[in-house]
Amino acid sequence: MTASNDQARHFIGDVGEIALRIALETDGHQVVQAADRHASRPDRQHSVDLVTRFGVDFIHEVKTFGSQRQGAVYAARLNYEGVPSLTKPLLSRTKDGIRQGSSEYIAARLGEVIITSENPAPGMGHQVLVHKIDLRVMKYQSWRVESTGKIGDPTGRPKDCLDEVTTAMLALAEQDGMGLEQ
Repeated sequence: MTASNDQARHFIGDVGEIALRIALETDGHQVVQAADRHASRPDRQHSVDLVTRFGVDFIHEVKTFGSQRQGAVYAARLNYEGVPSLTKPLLSRTKDGIRQGSSEYIAARLGEVIITSENPAPGMGHQVLVHKIDLRVMKYQSWRVESTGKIGDPTGRPKDCLDEVTTAMLALAEQDGMGLEQ
């Protein structure tokens, strides 16, 4: 049985989202909400990939790359300061022109789940992060996202994620009844 391009793309995306969830839980994040596989909200809006709490609420968008055709690059590249870095992932726009990761985008999806700038509570805030997971080099890196949806500075250097990706792939294979063994 051969997977279609859409099935393969969804599988790669799911692997990245689950791998990041595992990495964040290991670092002490409490998962508040995770998107269902391939889930859409009303009017075919996509939900955010992951919401965690670690002091404040974190909203996570995951961009997973698994092949040259998808634009994956080697993590060994150095940025202009000489620090190893993955290339920045891209955040898309909705049909209405709202940038993914912006305050408007987040508020429309999470107003009832977490506190947003449009629905503030004393002492509470949120941080939007976008993560790029490169399955060729088994590394991921995170960037802050500004309220406008513009990607800012990375939060640190690329991190290894081979164990998390392996665990995610095995979990998905078991869930889909593929019967893969370690």
